[in-house]
Amino acid sequence: MTAPRNGRKPAQLELAGGKSPRQLAWETIRARRESFTLNDVACYADIDIQTAKAYLQALERGGYISSTSPRRNTTIAAKTYRLANDCGVDAPRLNRHGQVVNRGIGNTNMWRVIRMSKSEFDYHSIARDASTPEHQIAPSTAKNYLLALEQAGYLDIVQPSQGKPGGGNSPCRLRLRPIHPITGKAPGPRAPMVQLLKTVYDPNWAQIVQQEAPHHD
Repeated sequence: MTAPRNGRKPAQLELAGGKSPRQLAWETIRARRESFTLNDVACYADIDIQTAKAYLQALERGGYISSTSPRRNTTIAAKTYRLANDCGVDAPRLNRHGQVVNRGIGNTNMWRVIRMSKSEFDYHSIARDASTPEHQIAPSTAKNYLLALEQAGYLDIVQPSQGKPGGGNSPCRLRLRPIHPITGKAPGPRAPMVQLLKTVYDPNWAQIVQQEAPHHD
C-alpha cells in the first residue's frame, strides 16, 4: 500500500486520468463497504488525505456513511466507517454540509433514461422522463445534450426532423447505439460529460470521444 498523496492533481490531469478524487474515494468506499477508515480511503484511492477527509465528513453528514466506532468523540482519523447509503456508481455530489449539489444531475438523469429506453426517443420525451420534482430539465437542455451525444457517436438518428402540416418541425427520433464506434464498448453507467470546448468525455472509459476541431484564422 502506498502512502496517501499530499497534493491534488490539476483538473486537466484528473480528466485525463478518468476519475476525480471524489470518484476514486467513492469507488474505494463501495469496494470496502463494511469497514474502512480515512487512511484506507486515501491510500487505496491514492488521493490527498485532506481531500479524503473533507469528502468523508460530507458523506457522513449526508447519511451516506456511518461510523461504527464505539466512542462518539473519536477523531475522524481514528474512526471506522461502513457504507450506509449506496446510491450507485457515481460519487454523490455534496457540499461540505452533506447537501446534494445539483450541478451535473440533469445529465446523469438524462443518461439513465437514455440507457433504460427500449425504443427510440426525442428530446421532449427525455426532458419529461428525466425530470424530477427537485430538478426539472428544460427541453432545450435535453436537445443540446442529445445533439452532443449524437455527434459523439452514442446515438443513431432513426427518423430525421420533419416538417409538420401547418408549419413547424417534429423533432428527430434517436436510439442509443449498443456499441460505441470509437471505444468499441457498450455504453457505461456514468453520463458522458459535455465540456465547455464542445468536447465529449466518457468517464466510463477515461476517453475523449468527440472534440471540435480548432478554428484557424
